[in-house]
Amino acid sequence: MFCSLSDNIQESFGIVPLEAMAAGLPMVVSDWDGYRDSVRHGIDGFLVPTVMPGPGQGPDLAMRHAMGIETYDVYCGMSVRWFP
Repeated sequence: MFCSLSDNIQESFGIVPLEAMAAGLPMVVSDWDGYRDSVRHGIDGFLVPTVMPGPGQGPDLAMRHAMGIETYDVYCGMSVRWFP
């Protein structure tokens, strides 16, 4: 089984799930960006829903990163949240 729950905004295409697909592995991946475009839920694998921060929270995250309070890794991780 291949499991990849991308937790940041850097995942743009999703080539890794395509490689897992080529190997015939069942997949569980986040429903995000390129992963969502390359994996069909219930056919190629299963997509775990994700959401962006709520209204008004984006500027605070960006400002904390711009001011050097949060690292880029923390900024990326806080930009995508999984449903509980």
